Amino acid sequence: MPPADNYTALTVNLLIAPNGDTNLVSSGDQILSSPFKVWGVSLPQTSIDPSHLNEVTQKISDTILTHEIIGSVSFDLITFLEGDNQVVWLTDIKLSPPTYTGLVKMMNGVSNGHFDTMTGHYLSDTDDKSVPKYSVVSNHLTHSNFSLIRYNVLFQMFKAQGIVYKYETRTGTIFGLIDDVNRRQIGMIVQSNSLQEALETTYRNLSVIHQEISTVAMQGRSNFDDVINQVR
Repeated sequence: MPPADNYTALTVNLLIAPNGDTNLVSSGDQILSSPFKVWGVSLPQTSIDPSHLNEVTQKISDTILTHEIIGSVSFDLITFLEGDNQVVWLTDIKLSPPTYTGLVKMMNGVSNGHFDTMTGHYLSDTDDKSVPKYSVVSNHLTHSNFSLIRYNVLFQMFKAQGIVYKYETRTGTIFGLIDDVNRRQIGMIVQSNSLQEALETTYRNLSVIHQEISTVAMQGRSNFDDVINQVR
């Protein structure tokens, strides 16, 4: 554990080409459903200055290349203040992309967006201009009652509650089908014009979803409560 009461963990996804070129695919601040269990991320990360993150990322990439490793790499960082200085620790490296990468690619396609590694922004192209967007992405939205409802009924319930995506403004909520066998887990992307709006929409979505698919006699098991407390 870092020697500080307040710290932020983030996940970075890299693509290292055979010629050594490094592409920062995404970076997001972690949202936990319980201690040390990552539920999702808020994109783009806002914990480290983008220029400093690029420096850290390049050093890590150069070290990885010395071991002749290329392809998708993801790693976790923890950052905290030590006096007036911001400290960054590397805590984990995986030779694979994060589990939510598929949802990020979906978000890129739907919103016509991409990460700008120089500014640290996520930009969505609309009407010949690029607009910064903020998102909450999770592939761990779990509830035991999901399996009791057909997907078409479930999404009609969401739509009736205003949980939709507006392509014209590139804002709203997108769902991804993660577990089509047991049907207890779905993916969710919330995209907004500010990080605060993205977190508020996530909070509302989780609250509404739990109310819609639960009854007094059948609350079900979910990871909603802890996440709601995180994003509230």
